[in-house]
Amino acid sequence: MNLITKVILLIVMILIPILGLYAYSYRQSVHVIEHQINTRNEEKLANFLNQIEFLLDQNMLFAALATKDPEIKSVAFGNLPDSGYDRFNVIQSLQSKLSLFSITNKIMNVISIYFPRSQLFLTTDTTSAFDRDAFLKKLHAQLATEQSGS
Repeated sequence: MNLITKVILLIVMILIPILGLYAYSYRQSVHVIEHQINTRNEEKLANFLNQIEFLLDQNMLFAALATKDPEIKSVAFGNLPDSGYDRFNVIQSLQSKLSLFSITNKIMNVISIYFPRSQLFLTTDTTSAFDRDAFLKKLHAQLATEQSGS
């Protein structure tokens, strides 16, 4: 064996452990980074779920407040003035309450209420139109599926 072959063999023998250590180091780095990304994503998901839970609790609170509001209760039981200034005042008051609920809520920007006895539909979305027949059709279909499921 000549000197050049010995030098090349020595370089190869030195490179093999170096490449092995590099591969091991690279694999460990990738594992650490994947673990950190997964941990961070789990934290983000947990935070997101907590926010959703808080917002749903807030929506339940708004629903409870709406059912306890005397003016909403009165209209729900059909006590809406037939016409004139009083009717306009009640509708404006209810519309203001819906707008306040909508503004303070992060996920429900559109809130709608339908009073079947008064056939009054109020919403915070000024572009939507209410189709009573379509609404009743959906409601009856939903009630039918719930009854057949239980």
